[in-house]
This record gives sequence, C-alpha cells and structure tokens, in this order.
Amino acid sequence: MHELAKVLRPVRCVFALDVDGVYRGREENKEKEGNLLRRISASQMSKLKVGLGDDATGGIKLKLKVAAKIASLGTSVGFVSGFRRAEFAKALKGLDFYGTVVA
Repeated sequence: MHELAKVLRPVRCVFALDVDGVYRGREENKEKEGNLLRRISASQMSKLKVGLGDDATGGIKLKLKVAAKIASLGTSVGFVSGFRRAEFAKALKGLDFYGTVVA
C-alpha cells in the first residue's frame, strides 16, 4: 500500500478492518465505544502497544506502521470496518465516518 501511495499519490487511503478502527486498550475492551481512537497522529501510533497479530497481513501493528508512512506523504489515512458498508463508503468519499483518522 505504501509503494502504491508513493507512486499514485492518492488523496486518501482507507484500511478496511474487521473492527471499527484503532482502539486504545486491550483486546477484550474493543467493544467499548470509548476505547475507539477517532483521531490519531503518526507519532501517537508509534507509541501504541499492539501485538504483531497472527494474520497474513502482519496484523494491526504493520498496518499502523504503513499508515504512518502514507500519512507522511500528505495522504489522508483512515481505518474503518469493512463490515459497515455505509461507513466504508463515507471514508472512501472523504466524509466524516465512524472509525479512526490518521491526522
């Protein structure tokens, strides 16, 4: 994704997740809305304590690292649930959405 962003210079980049966005706190607290980070800076992302994950994509830690690199190019980056079609569409259009924006 970072390589594509360097070449294509998109206005925005949206990561589709199986949760609503990036959360503060431990895994079991994900369902609590107050733990969802609505905005996060690249410097804050580097300070989050997250596991590597066990999926083929490298988990959220790798996604955060790549998102920070993409944001440094001037591209707007968002994390949103791929299961919430309306929110995902809003994120793609650059509208306010329920998820996390990298600022």
